[in-house]
Amino acid sequence: MTMALRWTSTRLADLTAVQAYKILQLRCEVFIVEQNSVVLEVDGRDLLDSCVHVMGWDDDDNLMAYARVLGPGTIEESQKVPVIGRVVTHSKARGNGVGKALMLEAMRASETNWPGLGCQLGAQAYLESFYAKLGFKRMADVEPYEHHGIPHVEMRRLPTK
Repeated sequence: MTMALRWTSTRLADLTAVQAYKILQLRCEVFIVEQNSVVLEVDGRDLLDSCVHVMGWDDDDNLMAYARVLGPGTIEESQKVPVIGRVVTHSKARGNGVGKALMLEAMRASETNWPGLGCQLGAQAYLESFYAKLGFKRMADVEPYEHHGIPHVEMRRLPTK
C-alpha cells in the first residue's frame, strides 16, 4: 500500500526557506551519508528558473520524497528534453510505492511544463528495471558510467500521445 503523501511541485522562488532546507537535508542524508558519496550536493541548478522541485509531504510536514526536473538546455545546450534527477525517498518511505508515486509526479511535472517532449534520467544501474516499468528505456547511444562512484545508465521516456 502506498503511503499517503501531499504532492507539490514548484520553482525555487515559490519555496519557503523551510521547504528549501528540508529538500537539501533529505538529499544530503541520502546521497552523501547513506550512499557515502562525498560530493557538493548544492550544484546551482536548483536556482534556475527551468528547475521544478517535486515534493511529497506527510501529514506532519516531513519531506518523504523529492525529485527535480530540469528543463531542456539546462544541463547543456544540446539537451533537448527535460531531465528528472535527484530522485530520493526518505528511509521511512521506502518499500511501499512512494518511489513510483514520486516518479509519476515528476513525469507529470515534466509533461505539464514541457509538453510533448518526454523526459530523460540518469538511473542508478540497479534501478534500471524499476524505471523500465515506468516506460523508460536505456539509451543505446550512451555508455553506462559512474557518477560519484555509483554505476548509472541514461534512460529516456518518449512523449505520451
